[in-house]
Amino acid sequence: MRTKTHKLIYYYGCNYDGGYRTPPGWELYDLAKDPHETKNLYHDPSSAGLVKKLKGQLAATRKRVGDDGSHFPEVEKVVQEFWDYDEVDQAKAKLISHAYLKRRKAELAAGKRNTPTVKGHVEKNPPWEK
Repeated sequence: MRTKTHKLIYYYGCNYDGGYRTPPGWELYDLAKDPHETKNLYHDPSSAGLVKKLKGQLAATRKRVGDDGSHFPEVEKVVQEFWDYDEVDQAKAKLISHAYLKRRKAELAAGKRNTPTVKGHVEKNPPWEK
């Protein structure tokens, strides 16, 4: 969600079929004061009202354009699971991050630079177990 002065970004942290998880998370940038988007304000308590407002606008826009998540239901599950991004969600995201790092290091150690990310492929062929 972008306004003239701010940008709210949501990384849902998976491919379109819900596979190859990376940590989901939210970012908020003040485009007037930080045009290079170097300081994430999402967790800044003074930005809480703006975050709530922009999330509301994002939800309304999704509804208005018919984006109900039905085209990519696995992604929508992640969107809904991490929408609030409270302490529990952030803890889950950290666990996903640690699992991703372990998986990616194993892929690189195995010489795999362009790993297929289709759901099930990695789970059925984990490079860290070879």
